[in-house]
Amino acid sequence: WAALTVGLDSIWREIVSRPALMLMLQSLPLPEIVFPDTWHRVHLRQWFVSLQFLGIWLLYGGYFMALVWSYVRAHREHRSFAQPLLVAVWLWGGVFFLRSLTRSDEPHLDSVIPPVLLLAVHGVYSVMRRIKASHDWNSNYRAWVERGIVVSGVAVWIFMHATDTWIPYARRGGNPIHATHGQIEVSDPNQAYLTNLIVRRLKLTPPNARVLDLSVSPMYLVLADRRGYAAPDIVMPGTFLTPKEEAEFFERVQRNPPALVIWSKKPFDRDPRKSIRVTSPRLAAWVQANYELWGRHKRRHYLMGPKGDTPPAGW
Repeated sequence: WAALTVGLDSIWREIVSRPALMLMLQSLPLPEIVFPDTWHRVHLRQWFVSLQFLGIWLLYGGYFMALVWSYVRAHREHRSFAQPLLVAVWLWGGVFFLRSLTRSDEPHLDSVIPPVLLLAVHGVYSVMRRIKASHDWNSNYRAWVERGIVVSGVAVWIFMHATDTWIPYARRGGNPIHATHGQIEVSDPNQAYLTNLIVRRLKLTPPNARVLDLSVSPMYLVLADRRGYAAPDIVMPGTFLTPKEEAEFFERVQRNPPALVIWSKKPFDRDPRKSIRVTSPRLAAWVQANYELWGRHKRRHYLMGPKGDTPPAGW
C-alpha cells in the first residue's frame, strides 16, 4: 500500500536517507561512565543513563550470539527455527538503539527502553528456567524467589531513573502557560515565561499566516495553531538532503513570506558548526536582510518581523 501510494523511492528517502543524514549531522558523543561522587539522585540517574549505553551493547551482542547459535543448531538438527518473534524484537530494538548511538542523550535512549525491557525480562526468565531445572525447589519457594526478583528489578529501575521524584506537583508543572489558557504547565518558570511570550505573539498574526521556525522548537507552532511551510516545518542540520531541496524550500518561503520568524540566539547543540548560518546560509542571509528583531535580545528564542513594519497591537 505504501509503495503504491507514495512510491518506494519516497519510502527509502524519508525512512532511511533523511534520518541517516540527520543523525550523522546531529551526532552527540557517548556520555562518559563516571560514578558520581555523591549519592544524589540526579547524579545517580545521569550515571545510570550513561551505563545503559554499554549495558544495551552487551545485551544486544549477547542475544545476537544466542540467536545465531540457536539458528545453527536448528539447521543442524533439521528442524524449524523456534525464535522468529525474538528475532523481530531484537531487530526492532537494534534499529532504535543505532539511532540513539548517534544522538547519544537520554531522550533518544528512551525510545530504546521498551524492546530492551522485553529482552531483559526474557533473559531473566531464561536464566530462572535453567536454575529451576538444576535445583529441586518446591513450587512455593520458587514462586517467592521469582516475585522477589521482579519486585527488586522494578524497584532498582525506579530508584536509578528517579521516576518517583517526579510525583510532586512542583516537578511536573506549577507554572501555567497562559497563552494556552492554562491547559499546559511546565516546571521551569523561565520556560513557561518564554513559551507564553512567543505563543501569545504568534497568535496576534492572522490565522492563515505562515511562521518560519528557525529555533528547532516546533511546539510553538502547535501551541499557537499557526502553520509553517509544510515539510519541513523547522530547519535543522540534515533537513535538506540536496541543494535542490533547500532551493525549493527557499522559493516557497519567498513566494509566501512569513509573518514572523522564530530565531534562536544559540546554534543547534550550541555548536557553531550546526547553526542555521551553516546548515542553510542562503535562507539565513535572506531572513537577516529582510527581517528585524521584534523581541528581547536576552531570551533564548525571539521573534523577527518584516523590516519597516511595526508589531501588531497588543505586542
